Amino acid sequence: MPPFHFRDLVLSRLPGVAGILLFACVFVNAGGGDAAVDALPTASPANASAAPVAAGGIRVAANGHIQLARRPDDVGVRVDGVLDESVWRGLRIHGDFRVIDPDTLAAATLATEMRMFYTQRGFYLGVEMAQPPETLVEYLSGRDQFLSRDAFSFTLDTSGEGRYGFWFGLSLGDSISDGTVLPERQYSSSWDGAWRGATARTERGWSAEYFIPWALVNMPKAEGARTVGIFAQRAVAHADERYAWPPLPWTQPKFLSEFVPLELRDVNPRQQYGVTPYVANVHHFSGAGGADGSEPKAGLDLFWRPSSNFQLTSTLNPDFGNVEADDVVINLSNYETFFPEKRLFFQEGQEIFAAGSGFGKSTTLLHTRRIGAPPVAPEAPPGVRVASEDLRRPADLLGALKATGQQGRLRYGFLGVREDDARFNAWQGDEHLTLRQEGRDFGALRLLYEHGNGGYRALGVFGSVMRHPTRTAQVAAVDGKYHTESGKLRVSSQVIASDITGSAEDGQGGFVDVSYTPRQGFSHYLSLDAFDDSIQLNDMGYQSRNDYRRASYRMRVSSPNTRRFRNTRTYVRLDRRWNGDGKVIGSGVSVDQSFTLHNFAQLRFEVGYQPPTYDDRGSFGNGAYRVGDKWDAELRYSSDSSRRLAFEVRQRWLQEPLRGLYQRTQGNVRWRPTDRLTLALALRYADRDGWLLHQSQGTFATFAAEQVDSSLDLSYFFTARQQLTMGFQWVGVKATGRDFYRLVAASGALRPEPDPASKREFTISRMNMQVRYHWEIAPLSDVFLVYTRDASLPDAANGERNFVDLFSDTLGGTVGQHLAVKFRYRFGS
Repeated sequence: MPPFHFRDLVLSRLPGVAGILLFACVFVNAGGGDAAVDALPTASPANASAAPVAAGGIRVAANGHIQLARRPDDVGVRVDGVLDESVWRGLRIHGDFRVIDPDTLAAATLATEMRMFYTQRGFYLGVEMAQPPETLVEYLSGRDQFLSRDAFSFTLDTSGEGRYGFWFGLSLGDSISDGTVLPERQYSSSWDGAWRGATARTERGWSAEYFIPWALVNMPKAEGARTVGIFAQRAVAHADERYAWPPLPWTQPKFLSEFVPLELRDVNPRQQYGVTPYVANVHHFSGAGGADGSEPKAGLDLFWRPSSNFQLTSTLNPDFGNVEADDVVINLSNYETFFPEKRLFFQEGQEIFAAGSGFGKSTTLLHTRRIGAPPVAPEAPPGVRVASEDLRRPADLLGALKATGQQGRLRYGFLGVREDDARFNAWQGDEHLTLRQEGRDFGALRLLYEHGNGGYRALGVFGSVMRHPTRTAQVAAVDGKYHTESGKLRVSSQVIASDITGSAEDGQGGFVDVSYTPRQGFSHYLSLDAFDDSIQLNDMGYQSRNDYRRASYRMRVSSPNTRRFRNTRTYVRLDRRWNGDGKVIGSGVSVDQSFTLHNFAQLRFEVGYQPPTYDDRGSFGNGAYRVGDKWDAELRYSSDSSRRLAFEVRQRWLQEPLRGLYQRTQGNVRWRPTDRLTLALALRYADRDGWLLHQSQGTFATFAAEQVDSSLDLSYFFTARQQLTMGFQWVGVKATGRDFYRLVAASGALRPEPDPASKREFTISRMNMQVRYHWEIAPLSDVFLVYTRDASLPDAANGERNFVDLFSDTLGGTVGQHLAVKFRYRFGS
């Protein structure tokens, strides 16, 4: 196989002069060498608690950094949410929290008293929050689930220079959340850490207590003094408000670089290691194309951090069986559905591989769901039938290795994974056969140089390779970011190249994103994208399509505490896309307006217009065709989500591509009769009389169709660490043909013709149910018991069946079900 020529891909195959000029602009006036950490911006003058004081061991240095109190390692704090240990007494109270949502920046109406200190082992934070007991909102949930409830979280900029950080959250009742943050406000919840936290109700309200080991987070090497930034916020659910210190609302341009600087001395995190063995067994019950059988597995996850700036993670014979089901989706388009990553090994530390703008791009260079996806189908001899369930089953992995770290201003990451060879059950007549297919190898490398003082500048490179005997795919990219010192202007850019075995030529593409925030609550966003028709990223990344150019503008305006409404937000969007042939494939303007009422309900409406365009994907390679102009509108109303009974209703209207109307009605209800029990029901009904679908070889038909999407979720929490959940989804479609068309290639018109079929109709029905018991017996140590059942009906003529019949028939149409048991326990420092 050819070697991975990263230099050739990046230098000789990227859009040359444009790429060079683009990244030169990013680093223009970058300034001299590395600035000292004490040159960080100081806290806002509004923070009275940052004034020079000497109380409780807390002092403020001449440079404005808070000199945090240090205590011995054997301080004896029991992290139970109650601040009753003597070490908390006498510490400086930081209490100047201000309202950031709505973004009035007024003094908080409820008192919040936060205390901090550190030891050689880690960082301690305790907070006491005043609040009338009858207004407390306590809803339990699993990790990283965001609900409207009373909560407290803080973010640490452990780089000390606004380059990266980690956040930690507790809600009343001990439900936890955590993750990472990148400049300026790119939050992610994919990282899970082994830290400790707890909450407690008090006579005044409630309190929270945290301990974060230094060895848990990335930190640059430092001798003597080092700086760590902090931002803390409190959610008050019954008032629908958020308080923060320092006050940094989302409507302001700067965030991570404006944290309050804390000065620490002689913090040298000790070496940390972790060994997490697991045992699991999955029993498959008979289904279409499969057979009964059990799959016992055992494996090992290894974690080693020899220093604060390097981490090595590996897994041997990993078990990546799903313990959380994907949503049921019916997709008849030529665009792939994106499913998020849910596997812990790939989630952890993935922020270093994020090489993009963070503006909601549909292009991702590393989409780890490709790893362990269903294997490459085997070459079956004529007359041999391969088990359909084996073609859908995820591939097993032999092992994976991930290394992340930093050296000075350079951060890096490496990921390598090897799949096991796949076996497929097959039959030739009544004879059973076993077919084999080699597994794939995956590799990714990321380098990122950052400069965080006086604004933010970054230059990164990314490379990935997927190898298989039938295909080798290589991707390389260079990306840059530039933020002005005020944060008002931010520029992100990336150029990408791909090289696929057997492709006639290499692919190229890239984007430039610019955001400008002239004042609080008012922002502009401009995005320019260009990808040719040869670029292919989907072997290890995700790209919804190639062969397009795009110019997009968005304006966002937020106004808090208006006279008639509590808050208003306005989004204006302009978008235009065209392909390599110059055909406009997307264009439109829309206005999205939301009002938060004084009873905390929200009213929102959106209206948009799309002029006539071409669709070059709906024919599945048979040419582009013209579609008419379209109006669309949506109206939605949401009640106060902090109430025990909350609901949302939505109504949408959209013109069909040729003629007819698409109407969708949706309702969601969530009921929490107790803090431990949650019941959520969602129902969506769509009625369309001009659904345009490609049939074959450039022929199309429109359908009158009805679709029902339903889901039911029931969760019961014995504690915040032990839960029983049941999720159920069903999607049903009934469609009857109306008109028939043929594509005229020369003009792109769809010409009406008599339907050669006497009657065109079809039904689709998909169902998924999962019952899961999860007990987190210790940090990153779990017991899972999961039952999953998938059901569907073969696509067929609908006859006289209504949705009730379709639903009941699908209940008996099981295509796969399994019971999984898994136990893992983390040993280590």
